Amino acid sequence: MASLPPVRWLASGDFALHDNEIENNRILAKIGIELPPITEAELADIVAFLNSLTGETALQRPLGRPGLPVD
Repeated sequence: MASLPPVRWLASGDFALHDNEIENNRILAKIGIELPPITEAELADIVAFLNSLTGETALQRPLGRPGLPVD
């Protein structure tokens, strides 16, 4: 589960469905996806791939369309 920072504009009512165990179980029962098991090595490969997308230069890329000057 994501750990989000507190924000003033979110009210406890915004999470009413999330906190409702009966509703959560009803939704989970309708999910028709069965994920195949993965090994620890496969999981590590996925994590390494995702980390490769968030390199140190991610925010230093050029802006705009390639080959066009940015005003």
